[in-house]
Amino acid sequence: MKGSKKIIDEIVERYASDPGGLIPALLKIHETFGSIPEEAYPVLSQKFSATRLQILKILNFYDDFTSDPRKKNVIRICDGFTCNDKGSHYLMEKMKLMFETRKKMSVGQEIYSVESIPCQGLCGFGPIMIVNNQVYIAVTAEKADKILSEFFIEPTLPKNSNIKYGKNYL
Repeated sequence: MKGSKKIIDEIVERYASDPGGLIPALLKIHETFGSIPEEAYPVLSQKFSATRLQILKILNFYDDFTSDPRKKNVIRICDGFTCNDKGSHYLMEKMKLMFETRKKMSVGQEIYSVESIPCQGLCGFGPIMIVNNQVYIAVTAEKADKILSEFFIEPTLPKNSNIKYGKNYL
């Protein structure tokens, strides 16, 4: 990315004097670029006296960091035990099927990604769905359709969908 080195340098300089500045710098870089670009590693290593491996361990520990750029709209569904028991796996199945169908219809216009995330600590309110950092609780299929329509996503499944839902979750 042209000019990204300069932006990375500016971000890192902002946090370099703070002994705990590595994670805030990583968060700001990730927010700016949608991922941690390759050219960030040498700058981060030098300014924070951290090896590339140490930085990668931090990135792998936290689910919010990715090395691949995320799509414009990120949909995350909690896969914790309680949310799963309340039907989050059916929501995930529905989202994957819906976006797989959409991907075939609009090649090259993939602006949505669907991710499974670990427990968010909102077990009493599950299933949890997070769209672009906005948290939604007690999500059913109907509620998911309504939420997605707010993001200009036509939430209907293909008519010949063979998806089967359990209990009365969805």
